[in-house]
Amino acid sequence: QGVPWRKLDIEGELVTPTGAAIIAEIASEFGPLPAMAIESIGYGAGKGDFGIPNVLRVMIGEEVIRNSGHPYRHDHRDKHQGPRPPVL
Repeated sequence: QGVPWRKLDIEGELVTPTGAAIIAEIASEFGPLPAMAIESIGYGAGKGDFGIPNVLRVMIGEEVIRNSGHPYRHDHRDKHQGPRPPVL
């Protein structure tokens, strides 16, 4: 609930209920990728043939905020705010 989705003219399961629940729980937001310093990238490919690429890419990194033209990372913020969860 509350997660954006789009309808595709594809018959078959594109994501498992467990996978959808995990992403809904750990993602801090959904939308275009923010400017970030990427730390790691992973790829996975499914076995189903849906007529479109059946692949997944996950990127883990720290969002870069632009302040007065000078980028900085979230780990340099006020420590009282705590760490920001990853954007998936």
